[in-house]
Amino acid sequence: MKFGYEPYLDKKIKTLDAEIDKLNQSFTQSQVDNFIKFYSQLSNLKILLNNHIFGSNILKFLEENSLKNLTYTGLDLDVSRKETKLSGTISSYELLAQQLEIFRQSPLVKEVFLKNSRKNDRGEIDFEVTLVLAKDLFKETPSLPNSFSISTSTQP
Repeated sequence: MKFGYEPYLDKKIKTLDAEIDKLNQSFTQSQVDNFIKFYSQLSNLKILLNNHIFGSNILKFLEENSLKNLTYTGLDLDVSRKETKLSGTISSYELLAQQLEIFRQSPLVKEVFLKNSRKNDRGEIDFEVTLVLAKDLFKETPSLPNSFSISTSTQP
C-alpha cells in the first residue's frame, strides 16, 4: 500500500503547493499588508467586545428576579466593584424576606446585604439592599441561569 499510495499523496501535495504559490503571486504586497492589518483590527475588536461590560444586564436581571408587588425607588450600580445598591418598597416583611432569598439563590449574586428597612406611613416596607454581583452578569449573555423559582408557601 505504501508503494502505491505514497507517490499519489506526494503528487497531490506538490499540486496543492503549486496552487498555493500561484495564489500567493496573485496578491500584491500591499494587498497582503492590508489584509494583515484588517485581520489584526478584527482580532483586537473581538478582544474588546469579549471584555465589554454590559451594565444594562442588571435591569433584565431585576425584572426577571423581582416579586411583582415590589417597587424599586433607586438603583446605584458600581460596575468596578460589581455591586448594586437598591432601594424600594414592598408590602410586607414576609415578602421582603422572600425577595432577599430570591437574590441569595441566584448564581448571578454572590452576596446580599439588607442595609435598612422600616415601615412607612402607608404601612408598606421601605428597604435598602446591597447586592454583590457575579462577573458573568456583566457579559453580553450571562453564562449562568438568571431566573428560577423558590417556594413562597406560608403553610406551617
